[in-house]
This record gives sequence, structure tokens and C-alpha cells, in this order.
Amino acid sequence: MKMKNMIATMTAVALSAFSFAAMTASAAVTEIAYNGPSEGALAVQDDGVSLRLNIFNEWGNNVKDIEKMTAVTDNVTITFTISGLGENNTNKDEAGNPTTPYQAFVCGSIGGAQSFNPGEVGNEAVAINGDGQYTIVWDLPNDSDQINCLLIGTNINIYQYGYEKDQPYDTCGLNITVDSIKTGVADETEPPTEAPTTEAPATTTAPATTTTTTSTTGASTTTTTGTTGTTGNAATGDSTGIAVALAGLTVAGAVALVSRKRK
Repeated sequence: MKMKNMIATMTAVALSAFSFAAMTASAAVTEIAYNGPSEGALAVQDDGVSLRLNIFNEWGNNVKDIEKMTAVTDNVTITFTISGLGENNTNKDEAGNPTTPYQAFVCGSIGGAQSFNPGEVGNEAVAINGDGQYTIVWDLPNDSDQINCLLIGTNINIYQYGYEKDQPYDTCGLNITVDSIKTGVADETEPPTEAPTTEAPATTTAPATTTTTTSTTGASTTTTTGTTGTTGNAATGDSTGIAVALAGLTVAGAVALVSRKRK
């Protein structure tokens, strides 16, 4: 194979490997289609006072704003926006003194794991500091091909926002809007190590040398003086292209390895 053809082939392989690795990484996270909120989505927790949003709940409810037969891998990540709180960030006692700080967390039943309180099975709570957008994550112990129940839970007391018993829950003045629901992971937990770069060998010229040859024939003497030099590079062609192609393969290989392994 000619040198130029070899370089072109190696470069093409490097670019293909890079493209495949990038595509694989981007495909690791899946967005779950959300079709809500449907009637009855806004509700309260089992304590009867704390705000929650049903996403998929057939247990005494009829909220199916995602498909039940939805595969989940590693986690469920929900980004949502809450409004109606203003700058409030804590529940209060009857005298108006702050008590428990607001928080939100993922609730539900997936892959044999159930959790309806923060910190039970990898569903760490996030602090709610007034109106705004928040992200909560449930790190699942098992992958699953279906979601049996999924909610956004909070500890926000809706009675402190003018809610009256037996009224629709959306009359409390608070609202939760789902912005996205995702599953899976995109990267390693640790940042990738930068791939080394292979540089082409430098071209050098050896120092000149002087050679003197003396021959004696009879009475006459002949002396011949010459200067020679050598050039240090690839013996059969320019090696720069090969080095560049090899560098591309090294980078592509490094990228291909940047896919987070399951804990």
C-alpha cells in the first residue's frame, strides 16, 4: 500500500472510532416522554398535608402521564419547576416560626424498589428555596423494564398557602410543572484523562565530516579530501502523516473508553 493511501486509511479509521464513541455516549441518557399533567396529578402525600405531583400512579389514583412499560437504567432524574412559594423555604409552626426546611425527592416503585420518603433507597432530597427549577434523582438498585409508580414528593404544607380541606388541591396556590424526566448516565463519574499526543520525529542533519585518503604509488603521492553529511528522517518517506493518524487513533480510543460503567 502506498504511504499516502495508508495515512488516509488510518485517519478514516480514527475518525470513525471517534464518531462511534461520541454517538454511544450521547445515547446513554434517555428522555422519558411526559404527557401531563392530567386531572388529579397534583395531590398530597399520605400525611394529608404535604404537596406532591403524581406522574404515574394507579394505586388509588388514575394518573398515567408516562407509559408504564418504560425501561429505566441506573436512575430516574426529574427536573421540575415549582411556583407559588415566593421566597418561602420552610414550614412554620402556629406562631409563624420556621420549622422544617422545604425539600423535594423522587417517590415510587421501580424494579422491586419502593421509596416514599427521602433517603430510603437512593432517593436523596434536594432543598427547595422558593420558586424556581430543581432536579431530583433516584439512584435505582436495579434496572427495570417498567415503572409501577412515580411521583414528585415534598414536605411542603399546603394548608399554609390558603388550602381548605375537601377542596381541589390546585386551589392551594402552589404548582409543580415537570420539565423533563430522564434515565441513564452519560459520562464517567471521574473526568476522562487527556489522551497523549504523538508527535512526528524531528528532521535533523548530522554534522559534516571530512575524510582524507592518501595513496602512494612510487614517487608520487595523491591526497583526496571530501565532505559528507546525513539527514535523519524516515528512510522511505515522510513520517509526519503516520504520526498524525496514530494520534487520531489514540484520541479516538480514549474517547471510546469514556462510557460510565454501572456501579
